[in-house]
Amino acid sequence: FVGDQQQYDIAMEIVDECPSLKYVVTYNPLVEKRADDKISMTWEEFLDWGEDADVELLNKRKESALPSDLMVLIYTSGTTGLPKGVMLCHSNFNAAILAHNMRIPSLNDETDLSLSFLPFSHIFELGWSVVCLANGIRIVINYNPKEIQKTVKEVHPTCMCSVPRFWEKVYTAIVNNVENAAPMVRMLFKRAIAVAKKREMKYVRTGKKVPMLLEKQYQYFDKKVYSRLRSAIGFEQPHLFPTAGAMLSDNITEFLRSIGLPIIIGYGLSETTASVSFVPDTNWELGTIGTPIPGVKVKIGDENEILVKGPTIMKGYYHKPEETAKAIDKDGWFHTGDCGAINEHGQLIITERLKDLFKTSNGK
Repeated sequence: FVGDQQQYDIAMEIVDECPSLKYVVTYNPLVEKRADDKISMTWEEFLDWGEDADVELLNKRKESALPSDLMVLIYTSGTTGLPKGVMLCHSNFNAAILAHNMRIPSLNDETDLSLSFLPFSHIFELGWSVVCLANGIRIVINYNPKEIQKTVKEVHPTCMCSVPRFWEKVYTAIVNNVENAAPMVRMLFKRAIAVAKKREMKYVRTGKKVPMLLEKQYQYFDKKVYSRLRSAIGFEQPHLFPTAGAMLSDNITEFLRSIGLPIIIGYGLSETTASVSFVPDTNWELGTIGTPIPGVKVKIGDENEILVKGPTIMKGYYHKPEETAKAIDKDGWFHTGDCGAINEHGQLIITERLKDLFKTSNGK
């Protein structure tokens, strides 16, 4: 399945090298086909083709389907060697959906709209989109990452998963605009942020009731400052924004959450069907990646390595049994390759990689 001309051209270039590639389906009817193309069809032609399918055979396949059947192959980045195909089953995603619904019961199919701009070849975007679709949430897909800020203003999403780099750019733009503003505006902004941070970090974060005077100050500044900042970005009705792939600085996290942008810091891998943990609604702590999702166990192993166990752990690496045996021990614990700790409140912290690697804020 290809979405545009570029993807179609790439697919056609490798046809001779892929004997298993039988058909190419194009979503965009404007794709210009090659003269020697004998295997592609449009999405409409694909649907028409399905009208003649053998219903009896289809029913047999449906009846024989198992939760343990392979659903998708997600390839690792290959930063620690050759890319490996992570085999994720339907049961993995079913468990992930259930866990997220338990942790985020506020997802609403009537009011929520999610904007997708990360590649679906990455488990973060794919996993989040599956959770959204399972809850009936509309998804708008942004094709050009360079136009994401323009698309946000056009779509006004309530949800969106992203890497820290997006929020770093948002924060930098806000700070730069304030620095170039009149002295009175800068003073108002400074006071407004002080009120917002006090309310968020001292009361909302810990689940405590906000004092009446502080709440009134916040509501005043929300009309004058915070809502205007959110509107300028395109987030008029923010609900939740999962962020992973690398750590977002404490300063930016505190700032964004304080002005009403609920950033959800989390941690996950392809091999764990995305989320291992993410911060809870209350009693979350800066510098942590939250608590494990329901059904998933986390412990610290030798050399402080983070080990994960549960129904979201992959079936294995495609055609790589030795690599699979190295990654998942005999007791079912997946070895992440990340070093970390669990603090006294059960919050997970990443300290370093076992290998000499690091992730940039783009998640690479």
